[in-house]
Parts: sequence; structure tokens; C-alpha cells
Amino acid sequence: ANLHPSIMLPEWGTLDLFTVIAGHSGGYKSKASKTARRLYPGRGDDQVMMDRNVGSGEGLAEGFFEWRDEDGQPCSASKKGARKVRTKWGLHFSTDEGTALTASAGRMNSILIPTLCAAWMGEAIGQMLADPSKNRMIDPHVVRVSAEVKIQTAHGWMLFAEAYATTGLSQRMICFSSIDPTILTRFRDGTNPPAWPGELELPHPHITTGRERIMEIAPTIAAHLDEAAAIGHDYNFQGDPLDTHANLSRLKVAAIMALWEDRFEVTEDDWDLAETVMLSSRRVRAVLKATKAKAEREQSQHRNMARAEAEVVVEDAKHKKQVGDTVDAITRRQEAGRTLYKRDFSKRQREVWEEAVDILKAQGKWPEPECG
Repeated sequence: ANLHPSIMLPEWGTLDLFTVIAGHSGGYKSKASKTARRLYPGRGDDQVMMDRNVGSGEGLAEGFFEWRDEDGQPCSASKKGARKVRTKWGLHFSTDEGTALTASAGRMNSILIPTLCAAWMGEAIGQMLADPSKNRMIDPHVVRVSAEVKIQTAHGWMLFAEAYATTGLSQRMICFSSIDPTILTRFRDGTNPPAWPGELELPHPHITTGRERIMEIAPTIAAHLDEAAAIGHDYNFQGDPLDTHANLSRLKVAAIMALWEDRFEVTEDDWDLAETVMLSSRRVRAVLKATKAKAEREQSQHRNMARAEAEVVVEDAKHKKQVGDTVDAITRRQEAGRTLYKRDFSKRQREVWEEAVDILKAQGKWPEPECG
């Protein structure tokens, strides 16, 4: 989010990056985010909005604008001559619970998902309105958007539901675990964790607005990307649908690693390290996707249990009615002065004869000595 949108990849590629931090409830998702903030607190640029929550797609684009008067000073929208001006170029939004993102995206008329997909590609976002002074249209490659979605592992499958996968948002997410799975092993074998390094003095490339800087990539990387693009044009190619943007995501990660060392050239080392990140992402993604099958099994079990319970309720009601009808039939026969013989009753009534007799005995209505 702190890298100016003028820094771009070849062929108009962007560095906009979306990440998912997954962990169980109480699994240090927020702590992981706060740790990252302490390591790299940013540079305090007032044109970059950090840790904002996401609402609708309209709200995401709206955040880049402010109302200004004729003198260029902040003012209210109702002031005469007020106009909407884009005053921000960077946005990092963070959600404490990914289900909030899915809820926002699921609201009627929400344009959140297509807005996020467009932002990731550096395309135009926002809307053209009838009143030009209220437009919130943002041209391509003039803002930077990054996202950090924290979600419980059990709910992670929601990010790969059809609504996200078909629009391409699922393919644009790089997944991470909020915890280090080796911590317990290191704790038990006495290996000390690394010392807290304090704030990392990472370079922050300064790019003047309007002056584009296209990053360079090693020829071997370019050849790999060209080959991957050619494979993608093969109608017989069958790959994981969630990996359609994997190479671009990998290149974004590699480029950010280069910029952390104040370089504008992506090397093979950057590319290899980025693949390690992507492999980790695929593993975490596999875990999150697996929770969908588990959730579906649990839902199926719940449905089957509810159906069985409902059937029991229905059968109980039928049985009670059958007993009640039998009690009524015996009572009518008694009132008519007729002898009570079990064989004179219907098959269904004979099936519950003993229960009906017990009820009549409890009510003191069964004749003594017993007949039949």
C-alpha cells in the first residue's frame, strides 16, 4: 500500500496485493497483523489510508476522495461550489473476520467483488454519476489497493465459494497461516526463537506522481511467463482453476522483495523466493478448501439428524392419535353396555390395546373384574 501506483510491472502489471491470514479461533490472526505493523509501520504518508475496513464497492472507491471548496480547502458536500477531488492514492484495508467480507459482498447490489478484482489488476474503479461533481471514477493505475483478510480456518472455504471463484477474486488471494507450525517443536527441543529485531528499516522507493517506473525482470523469468501464457492458450490444458493468476501473484511478490532491497530489477533469486511463498499459499489454501468438505458433511449430518427428529415427532403424533382413538372406541363400547373383547377391535387398535387399557385404568374407567 505504501508503494506508489506509478511503480508498475511490465505490460501494465500492478503491485496491488491481496492476502488471507487463516487460523483457528484465538489462533493469533490479529496478533500476526499487529506484529507485521510493528515490523514495518509504514512511512506515515497522509495520502495512504491504512487498516481501513471494507464496506461496499462504492465505499472503497469513495475513500480516495474528499470534498474541496473553490480554494481547494476541505469542506462539506453541501457547500456551494464544492467539488469532489481525489486526494489519496493508497489504501490498505483489513478485515478482522473474513465472514464480514463475504457478508458485504453478499448484500444486494453490492459491487464489492468486481471492484476488488478490478483494483487488483490496476483497472478503473468507481462509478460515473449523473452529477459530474459527485463522480467517484478512478482511472487505471492511479491508486494502489492492498488487502488483508483474516478468517477462521473453519470458515476459510467461504472465500472459495462460487461467487468468489467465478469472478476471479479467489484466484487473486495469497493465503498464509497466522502461526508458525514449527514453534512447538522448537519449544520442546530448547531451540530459542529469533530475537525481536524491532522496526525493519526497509527502503521506501519514492516515485513522483506522474513519473512511471516500470520494473525490469530477468530474461529467464520473462521466458517462463511467456511459456506459461502459451500453455494457457492451449484448449487441452487442464490446470487448477484457482491458479490462473498464480504467475502474476508470484511476480508481484518477487517485485516487492526486490523493492525491499531498493532494487527495480526482479532477479531469479526473487523469483525463487516468491515461489516458496506461493507453495506455502497453496498448502494453506488446500487446508481452507478442505474445510468446505467438512462443513458440507456436518451440514448433511445436521440435515439428516433434523429430518430423523422430524420423522420421530410425526410418528409419535401418529402413535398418540392411535392410542387416543382406541381409548375413545373402548369408552364408546363401555357406554353402550357392550362386552369388551379385544378381538372385536381393529388391527391398529389392537396394536395399542395395552396402552389404551393403562390409560383407562389410570382414569378409573376400566371395569373390574377385567373382561376380554
